[in-house]
Amino acid sequence: MKSDTPFRQDRLHFYSVRYNTEDPPFFSKLKLCLTDFGLHSVAVYRLGSASLKLFNRSKLIGILPLAIYKLLNFFVKTVHHVYISSRAEIGPGLLLMHYHSIVIGPAKIGCNCTLHHNSTIGEAVAKHHNSMPQIGDDIWIGPHCIVTGDIKVGSNVTLSAATFLSKDVPDNCLVAGNPGRVVVNSYDNTIMSVKRNKKL
Repeated sequence: MKSDTPFRQDRLHFYSVRYNTEDPPFFSKLKLCLTDFGLHSVAVYRLGSASLKLFNRSKLIGILPLAIYKLLNFFVKTVHHVYISSRAEIGPGLLLMHYHSIVIGPAKIGCNCTLHHNSTIGEAVAKHHNSMPQIGDDIWIGPHCIVTGDIKVGSNVTLSAATFLSKDVPDNCLVAGNPGRVVVNSYDNTIMSVKRNKKL
């Protein structure tokens, strides 16, 4: 049985979207792993999470992986304009559909989050610097979205393009507008977020 690491789940999510299967041919996997900068950005975030945990357990053992992460993270921020805070807690299955200009600050995000370009999640502002969004599973966040504040976003939620969300929204809905509001309840976002088959 294969180890079920968060990054493996990230890759399966990428495969499912790019190739419509979690087990594409070897050369398709290789091509995606070498050329998809969104996957590279997610890999650096996962490396950072693992490195920080290792560093907290043993500074001597963890210093080299942490230094490698810092270098790669600087490259990702400078070249791809993707910033994912080390304080962000993101479940497996993170997918950056369009990898440019993405900021994820302190936030709690569940499994299978699909995120598009020019989006910001959880940047701390003013006196609410300790607040952070809590976002559920199977979320689709369109381009130019902002999610901020001490809010809760349910599971199976779709944020339409250019949504500015600063208040709670329930499960299974479509959100749109500035300020963001629920425009459709009982919304099925399975077209947007890939349903995972359980072949682990």
